[in-house]
Amino acid sequence: MNTISTMIVVKDNQIADIISKAAGELNHSLRRANSEADVSREMTYGRHELVFISSDITDDLSSLISSIKRSAFQPAVILISDDDSSVQTVEGLRSGADDLLIAPATVDRVRILIERALENRRMRQDLINLRSRMAWQYGLDNIVGNSLAMRTLKESLTHLAKTELTVLITGESGAGKGLIANVIHQRSNRRRMPMITVNCSAIPSRMLGSEIFGSQNSSAEGYTNAIPGKLEEANGGTLLLNNISKLPMDVQSRLLTVIGEIKNVSDGNRAKLDVRILTTSNQNLSSSGFNQELLTALSGFRVAIPALRDRAEDIPLLVERLLRENEYDSGKSETTSNLWTSAKAMEKLITYSWPENVRELKSVIKRASDLVRGDEIQAEEIIFTSKFASSGTIGIGRNIESADFGSGSLETTYRNRILKSLEENDWNFTQTANELGIGRTTLWRKVKKFNLRREVISM
Repeated sequence: MNTISTMIVVKDNQIADIISKAAGELNHSLRRANSEADVSREMTYGRHELVFISSDITDDLSSLISSIKRSAFQPAVILISDDDSSVQTVEGLRSGADDLLIAPATVDRVRILIERALENRRMRQDLINLRSRMAWQYGLDNIVGNSLAMRTLKESLTHLAKTELTVLITGESGAGKGLIANVIHQRSNRRRMPMITVNCSAIPSRMLGSEIFGSQNSSAEGYTNAIPGKLEEANGGTLLLNNISKLPMDVQSRLLTVIGEIKNVSDGNRAKLDVRILTTSNQNLSSSGFNQELLTALSGFRVAIPALRDRAEDIPLLVERLLRENEYDSGKSETTSNLWTSAKAMEKLITYSWPENVRELKSVIKRASDLVRGDEIQAEEIIFTSKFASSGTIGIGRNIESADFGSGSLETTYRNRILKSLEENDWNFTQTANELGIGRTTLWRKVKKFNLRREVISM
């Protein structure tokens, strides 16, 4: 367990001793600073997680606390004062101090403040990490693929996300409809508000209406409590309805009415509900008995995600990304992956039919990463377990020659693809790796494996 570093910036030795005793009981390491110069030096070179600072340490308390909070380690700050209503105290709290310690104080009181301040700091860091992770997870770069269909999709989402259009996202099971919905929300002007999800296939039909629109709960005493639905919870943000083919007809009619109310601004008043509605389906809703008027209302824009077997040229990029994500989840750097696939393993992946699409690919790559004994995944470590897969055979969902690999054996075309990219980028490994969607270390290994050399032209 790492020792927490605490800095004490006070003139009063008595309060400094009390803080030192409380922090010492919690096994903190302690540093004492007596001036602004000391604080500046400690913030530059130290790694303090908690700072106690007295309100009388400087005439410009606001600037000092702000600089502490902006430092790289972003410590929690506890302000010390003998007057909770003084100008200096109020100024310090407004400048970002996390808590206030009124002097004189007891060791027990100081210990409580320390634990509370550090817990709040941990929660802030968790929130920052979560937001960073979400931004990374739902950025356009995580829609992996250089096929024409995926390039077109990403271009559409760039503009679509900023609009208020309803969006119907279609595609087979496991194709990534949820990812696309999250990308739209995270890149929209509603991203600071929640996206509430309802999986229509996971909720009994009789309960879907109450789940979406809310209900009234009457007690034996005659009181009625309103239970809000997901529409109301999503107010100001986005409502995602997954698998809308499962919506009962009465719920479809009611949803159509609500959409009309959201869009109706003819009276000049702000609508009661301010919600953007995204939907997904793996069914053809035009011929399934679905309410066609509702379908039109939900289809301000349609996004069709191609099946993985129809974009086989994207599989090498997806595999590299999934290997990288697996290592990130294991606590390693997400920039490059130390694992890569042999040519035969990649051929097995590319020629499989992928009935459950990217979701199945993730499972297969995760299993292979766990089974691999070295740094190269072999064909026998690629195991398909889908209930839709033919036993003991490799399905070919589309003619592999139609993918953009060129001609010849897979290993040869894979080699030629790398060589072509290297030559187009004048053998710049960084640019080539970015273009291929792989790490520089992986590119070096493949150059060595395929014995690729730069051709020198004699003058």
